[in-house]
Formats: sequence, structure tokens, C-alpha cells
Amino acid sequence: MPQAQIELPNGQMLQIIYVETHGYSRAYFNSKRWGLRNENTALHYWAMVPTYKGKLAQSIEESGFEFDAIVRAPSNSDDVQPYYDVVSKRWPVHDLSKNITRKGMVKASANETTVEDLTDSEFAYMPDGEEPNLRSVLIIDESCSTGKTIAAVQELLWRAGMPRDARVVAAVCCKML
Repeated sequence: MPQAQIELPNGQMLQIIYVETHGYSRAYFNSKRWGLRNENTALHYWAMVPTYKGKLAQSIEESGFEFDAIVRAPSNSDDVQPYYDVVSKRWPVHDLSKNITRKGMVKASANETTVEDLTDSEFAYMPDGEEPNLRSVLIIDESCSTGKTIAAVQELLWRAGMPRDARVVAAVCCKML
């Protein structure tokens, strides 16, 4: 059950549950980030997605983390969708995913991008009024390379009224930190 504590760019420590840190997923996500489209890498990665999403669900279950809400990190691609699908079907908890959108103008993985760039101009969050009642949230993303997306989602939830002491955990296919 791969897990780690990571420090987000905002200085917060966060538990992350992940499937792998190397192999097809890492090669695939790095090639996308660097704009180096590699069909062979993509084919291998997508062939492994059913295995990866099963392993992620198993790792979440084995972690013992009990969450009362999930949120799918906003993305310009469908890479997060298989992981979101398996979690949302297996754990039918309050889903905040429809509340967060992305404009698609800023890349979180870019060195010059800050968490503030994401929270103030890239992501939009529409509170549903349940945020003050949240005690634990699972953020689902396909990968974590800088932690900026996760930190931005956490910040938006805080701004919407989620208690600062609510436990937040991220679940990703690939931990690249």
C-alpha cells in the first residue's frame, strides 16, 4: 500500500496514496508535461489503466482513511477520469467535483505557476454549503508532480468554509515528487 507524506507548496503536510512512482504512468505523464507525444508510451499506459485504478482503490481501502467527501481535481484532459470513476462508484460519499472547474489557461506543472495563480485565476469553485461540515476529503488526481493542484483545491475548500482541521488526503496513480 504505497503512501507518503509530502509537503505541498503552501507548506502543508499531506498524506498521499498512490500506485507507482515509475514505469508507464510516469513516462506517460512526463511526456505530456513536456509536450513530447509518444504513442507507444500512451498505448502502454492506457493498457495498464484498469490495473492502476484497481490498485489505487485497493490502496485507499488498505489505508483505512474514511472520508466524507471526494473531489476530482480539475483537469484539461480525461486522465483523472478512470481513477475518479472507481472511487466515486466504490465510495458513494458527498461529491464536490461538480463544484470545481478549470479555465485551461495555466499549467500547474510549470515552474513559474504558483498555487495563487491556480486559486485566483485558473480554478473556480462554487460552494454548495456543506463545506463547513466536512471532516475528511479525498482529492483524486491522475498524478502529483509539484503538489500545486492539490494545494489549490485544498485552499479553495478552506475559502468555501471547510474547517482547517479537516483531514485531506490525495489519491493519485503516479507520485512524481
